[in-house]
Amino acid sequence: MSSNTPTIESLQAELARLHEENHRLQAQVVALRPFQILAERSHEAVLVTTLQGTIAFANHAYRKLYGFSDDEPLTGRDVVSHARHQDSGQFQKFFEQLLSTGYFHGAIEETKIDGTPFTGMASIFVISDEQNQPQQFISFFRDITDQQNNEQRLQIFDQMIENAPDGVAYMSSDRTFLYANSAFRSIIGRGDELLGMNGNDVLDLSQAEDIRGTLASTGKWSGRTNYRHKAGHLVPVAVTAFMLKTLAGESLIGLMVRDITAVVEAEAEHTAMQEQIIQAQQATLRELSTPLIPLAEGIIAMPIVGTIDSNRAMQILEALLEGISTHQAEKAILDLTGVKIMDTQVANALMRAAQAAKLLGADVTLSGISAEVAQTLVHLGVDLGTITTQRDLQQSIAAAFGHDQ
Repeated sequence: MSSNTPTIESLQAELARLHEENHRLQAQVVALRPFQILAERSHEAVLVTTLQGTIAFANHAYRKLYGFSDDEPLTGRDVVSHARHQDSGQFQKFFEQLLSTGYFHGAIEETKIDGTPFTGMASIFVISDEQNQPQQFISFFRDITDQQNNEQRLQIFDQMIENAPDGVAYMSSDRTFLYANSAFRSIIGRGDELLGMNGNDVLDLSQAEDIRGTLASTGKWSGRTNYRHKAGHLVPVAVTAFMLKTLAGESLIGLMVRDITAVVEAEAEHTAMQEQIIQAQQATLRELSTPLIPLAEGIIAMPIVGTIDSNRAMQILEALLEGISTHQAEKAILDLTGVKIMDTQVANALMRAAQAAKLLGADVTLSGISAEVAQTLVHLGVDLGTITTQRDLQQSIAAAFGHDQ
């Protein structure tokens, strides 16, 4: 028998070895089955390739991510074939780096099969055999394009808030400051120590209950109030406060604040100017409503037109006495031709004016008393006493000049 002829014992040994190898492979298949199910059902894209980049396995999430249909065969294809934005040389260089490091994790720029670019977060591992020899690459991908866009928007938003001219802040439900931008800190003259402070140390407590009540009932409050500056003085501010909710359901209080010191000062200045204008107008109206006419040396006349109330009667008295004193008048004529209505209070005021004029050495003449006013004076029982009366202003002036008939 030739030495190369297998013996029964050698055949039995080989059969036993093959049986053992088959058993080991079946055990590996059984052990890997849960991982295969996990990979198939994973929301992340899972890809297994050879060291040369040939696809050995791609799950449903991978197909969906890149735009492959479920029935399109991927096994055996070169992964470079659908990565059109990359060339094979770049991929080869990337694979070589992977072999040297054994691991990669980071963002990579990818392209779907329809040409749509996206950013993927990849974790790639080298799979080695029992002899620690590299055999395959296994990759996990997820699309982070929206996440990156959101992060970019948040960064831009943070920069906008931080550079906004108005104050922006938010507090916890117990009114502890959690954030405040530069403008808000500048308004109250505080830095990082503001965070953790209670709002009561900053807000105007006289309005605190009203603000809290409105926030609790409507979720928003707008109005003017005062904040206390670190230096101790109050800063007038326009505030919009509103309720916020975190993803965890925590309640926060948002604040948008504008320093209105310049506005308040301008309003105060405008109010003072308006008051000056009103006073000047009132003074002008008083002069127009109580005109004093010097007729000659020692003789003055005051024609009165319109309704006389208590305030105007007092103005007449003041103007008459001032005119008598200024012009050293000995005779004063009060012409009532334009007065149609008179009550007791006004009549008594005129009598007091005449009496006061007497004290200054001047005789008062009433002229132009209408029939209605005369009836009123009689009905009220007003005693004109020694006051001279004339029918009209012409007769009064003639009498004052000694030309009366």
